[in-house]
Amino acid sequence: MIMGIHKIVTASFLLAAMWATAEAQSKSTEEPNAAQPPAPISDCVQANELYNNEGQPRYRAGEEVLPLSQFFPAGAVVELVWKRSYDAVGERIFARFGDARMNVRAVVLSAQTIPADHALVKSNTVTGTATVVSIRIPSTETFFWNRRNIFLYACGRTAPGKSGDASTISIVARLTSSNSVSWVISLAAAAFFYGMIAMVSFRRMAEPRARVSMNYLDPVFISAGSDGRGSLSKLQILFFSTIVALLLTYFVARYGTLTSISDTLVWLMGISGGGATLAKATENIRGTLDPENRIWLESRGWVPDAESAKGKAKWRDVVAPDGEIDMFRYQNLVFSIIVGVALVIAGAGQLSSFEIPSSVLQMLGVSQAVYVAGKVVQPNAVADLNLATTATREAEATLRRAFHEKKLKAESLQQDLLAARSEVSAEYQNYMIEARKLEVVMKRSLKLSQLDPAMLRPVLAVDEGR
Repeated sequence: MIMGIHKIVTASFLLAAMWATAEAQSKSTEEPNAAQPPAPISDCVQANELYNNEGQPRYRAGEEVLPLSQFFPAGAVVELVWKRSYDAVGERIFARFGDARMNVRAVVLSAQTIPADHALVKSNTVTGTATVVSIRIPSTETFFWNRRNIFLYACGRTAPGKSGDASTISIVARLTSSNSVSWVISLAAAAFFYGMIAMVSFRRMAEPRARVSMNYLDPVFISAGSDGRGSLSKLQILFFSTIVALLLTYFVARYGTLTSISDTLVWLMGISGGGATLAKATENIRGTLDPENRIWLESRGWVPDAESAKGKAKWRDVVAPDGEIDMFRYQNLVFSIIVGVALVIAGAGQLSSFEIPSSVLQMLGVSQAVYVAGKVVQPNAVADLNLATTATREAEATLRRAFHEKKLKAESLQQDLLAARSEVSAEYQNYMIEARKLEVVMKRSLKLSQLDPAMLRPVLAVDEGR
């Protein structure tokens, strides 16, 4: 009984195996190529087939090709608009780069139908069936803009696994730019522009024959405010403008065209420019020293003259204008440097797509707002200085008139002061009271620990001062 059951089970397994084998053979017979992908289309044009021995093209001229740049950047990607449709299934686009005597294969990265919102379609330059082809130009470094051709053609499939010949070849010629030379040009241009603005700052010096110093290349000196101190907002404008100018010049030297700038980069430069404008407007609203008072203070050495103060801008003015570190200024400076470095690393090709996180933009905007608000809420020392200086000037003028009305004469400055104290003591005491008040205001306004006592001395001679 057991032997019979064993034979039945064995027979069942054999029948099942035979049925599975027959089913698999049947499917393979019905679908012989179902799992086999189509063979790739190979290049149907060789380098020595473009021209004949007489230098004439072997193929008919194809449809027009429109490069989206004026130069072919060696080692970089260039986009071409080909005025023909493209069958992604039945054909493959190839490209060669060089001239009639020597040309090499250029890698075609992508080929697709031109978008309907493309500028060339909107301007009716091409139809909606045109093809956008992205090609990587071979890295043939050249220190001069040599003229080279791109040969563009399509190879079709005439039979399974076999590529047909190209019927036409389209040719477009442009100058080829070098990466290294483009960087040299952009760096030289940036240095030229920076040197020009540094020279303008140097020309603002009071002494026309002042010696040129490396201090005049200091960005803090170049971007100093009207008070001669370092300005964070102006420094940011100089920093970002220099970087963007450098990258734009590189892009022009590399591609021969301008590129757009991303919206977030425009916002970044707008925040810096807006901060500088609002800070300047705040200073103007809160007032400046009257011209008469400034001349009087400068003539006595109480404050540096407006031009010589320019060369005294320091880096500490940017983050510690009042001697104490302003953390919002520090934060603004650090994030500006980080964004600038990221922009340089991204390169000129990313100017149109460079994105700054919204949180970083908001932080920079808040820092600028706090910077301007700090100028609004700080005590109006200029108004107090104007009042104190005017009172001291008037007291000195009264003392001088009284001194000369008595026709006092002395052989030295010390004798002048002794005569003033004894003969016109009331006017002298009134002047000294006002001068002491001005000294207090000056110390508070300019953050000075002390002033030279000789500065408080009145000017009694008419030709010594006003």
